[in-house]
Amino acid sequence: MHTALHILTGAVAAYAGWISADLAAARLFAVAIVIGYGVLGVAGWFIDGLFLDSSVRIPLDVPDNVFHLLLAVVAASVIVRSRASQATGS
Repeated sequence: MHTALHILTGAVAAYAGWISADLAAARLFAVAIVIGYGVLGVAGWFIDGLFLDSSVRIPLDVPDNVFHLLLAVVAASVIVRSRASQATGS
């Protein structure tokens, strides 16, 4: 189920970034990544994971935490750069 969650996230990313003609969908997805993965990245330093005794378990160890935080930072930088380029008109 954890792998299915990543596949679903990738499918939504592909839709928001390439298929949808609406820039708002891409921005909304980026904001969701910042929030979702940011929370996972921070929470992982304090807990071992989520739903660990179920089929949807999400283990959170050091490499996962670093990856989640990195992904959140990259998504945040995309949002900031997008707004900056929109403000300058380029």
